[in-house]
Amino acid sequence: MRKTIMTFILVIFSLLVLAGCGGGGPEPVEATIALTEFAFSPDGIQVAPGAEVTLTLENDGALEHNFIVMNQGVNLTDWTDADQANIYFEQLALPAGQNTAVTFTAPSEPGAYQILCSIPSHLTQGMQGTLTVTAP
Repeated sequence: MRKTIMTFILVIFSLLVLAGCGGGGPEPVEATIALTEFAFSPDGIQVAPGAEVTLTLENDGALEHNFIVMNQGVNLTDWTDADQANIYFEQLALPAGQNTAVTFTAPSEPGAYQILCSIPSHLTQGMQGTLTVTAP
C-alpha cells in the first residue's frame, strides 16, 4: 500500500513539473510605437501566433492619430467607412501629445497584417506598417 501511495505521489509531482515547463503558449510581446505625421516608428512588429501583444502608443505628432490592424489579406491605400468591417484590432483616436497602452491577442494565422491610421488622408500620406505573425 505504501508503495502505491508513493508511486501516486511521484506521478502527480511529475505531472505538475511537466505542466510548469513550457507549453504555456507564445511569449508575450511588448513594444513602444511613436505615431507622427505621417508614420509609425517602428513601422513593423513581429509576433508569434496567438501571442499577447502590449503596445505603448505615443502620439508624438501635432495631430490626432489612431492605430488599426486590418484582417489578413486586406491592404488598403485609402480608408472608407466600408473598411471598418475588415478591422482585426482598433485603438481609437489618440490626441496629440498623449500616450496609451493597449493589449490584444495576435492573430492565430501566420502572415502579414496591415497597420494603418484611418484619420482622413493619413493613410494616403503613408501612415502604415505591418504586423507580421510568424509561423511557430
